[in-house]
Amino acid sequence: MNIKIINGRLSFANHRTPYVSEPDPDTGKVSRQWNTNVICEDDAPIRYNGKDYTQTMVEYKDANGVLQLIPYTEFAEKVIPLVWAERGLPVPQTPYLNYAFCRADQTVGMRGPKIDPKSGEYYGGYTAETMFFFGKTDADKKPTAPIVVDQHRQPLDASSNHPVNGDYTAVLLSVYIYKHGSKTGMSASYNGMQYLREGEPFGAAPATADAFDEQEVDAASGDDENF
Repeated sequence: MNIKIINGRLSFANHRTPYVSEPDPDTGKVSRQWNTNVICEDDAPIRYNGKDYTQTMVEYKDANGVLQLIPYTEFAEKVIPLVWAERGLPVPQTPYLNYAFCRADQTVGMRGPKIDPKSGEYYGGYTAETMFFFGKTDADKKPTAPIVVDQHRQPLDASSNHPVNGDYTAVLLSVYIYKHGSKTGMSASYNGMQYLREGEPFGAAPATADAFDEQEVDAASGDDENF
């Protein structure tokens, strides 16, 4: 199922240069992916297609082929059953691996919570309750990067310095059910994005003069041991 995540915030995005995995310990092979996380937010005012929104929204076609637009909070209830139905399957009663849409505190397969192992804190933009979408596309099978366009649907190249992590975008994903051995779950392919507006970069804020204290310097002192 094709969906569009509108007014989501980019995180860990590899849309210009593919992500390259660590070499496989047995074969030495690496995988290359175009991928991105899309953080869902509840307080992010934006005007899109002539309408005002504050939440991250999801656009999809319902069972009758009618285009729908819902808050991300309704995705699990309204869209996930349709994705399973495309495979002629009901949504499993037991927990299943959901790589396409999950909480930041969840462990999904080999992917752990969005916690920085160095600091023990959640990565910028995430809390335990944060919901996010994830999509990936094999860069070896599709060596050309998925399309990136601006607000006017014109191609946007890297020289623009946007979109980057923290920016607000509309991201195209194809959500599907996969079966790998005895495991069945949900995943998503990343197909392209539209830059909507600049967001605050993740990480430390830039330094300003206010971060320093006023000092009286003895101009007569000729020695400076700090340099």
